[in-house]
Amino acid sequence: MKRLVYPIAMAGYLLFQACQPADKPVQPSATFKVARLLANKHRPQALITTAAIGAIAAVSPNKIIIQPENNDSLTGQGTVTFSWPAGDQITVGSQYVIDRYHAIGITSIGPCNLAQFNDRYRGNHFLQLAIDEKGKDSSLPADIAIAEIKYWAHYAKTCQLEKVNQVGDAAYWEMPMQALHVLVHDVAFTITTNVGHNEVQSREMAIQLVHALFNNP
Repeated sequence: MKRLVYPIAMAGYLLFQACQPADKPVQPSATFKVARLLANKHRPQALITTAAIGAIAAVSPNKIIIQPENNDSLTGQGTVTFSWPAGDQITVGSQYVIDRYHAIGITSIGPCNLAQFNDRYRGNHFLQLAIDEKGKDSSLPADIAIAEIKYWAHYAKTCQLEKVNQVGDAAYWEMPMQALHVLVHDVAFTITTNVGHNEVQSREMAIQLVHALFNNP
């Protein structure tokens, strides 16, 4: 099970706060069907095309790599990551040079009303829920469960959540994970991003993906 954290410097965070433009309205189209979100919670890759991801990432669709992950053992929710070459390389250790990739994903689709959503994301309550779920997951070996719980407990010390206006019925931007949590018609889902340390770009790409989902009948 992989957990990736993309930390940002506090100076970058303060600059982001100072320069962040007003949020643009992103609402479901007349053809949007929330039932389609729920029907594909196990296979979120079915919700969007590589052409749409390519348009968001400004790359050719044939460069998009689809990486579905196993369902969460407790919730049954699936995760998909769409990745593409960033156009440069990174050095691993002192011997290996590999291509760097950017990515955006969809995860954690499930029923949720407005009160539950706000309670979850106004503070770090969702992190406590994650810790509780790992403690209950009997399918995880004890050492892995303990490592997961330690990870979430450490992450809670740096996690910050900001309300995003005019996106769905409610939305919150999570830092430093660079994830957008969205509620629409009593269904919640999360957009994850990994496009480097430019948080303005990450947030904008996440909102673009929400817009694409809202306009894909």
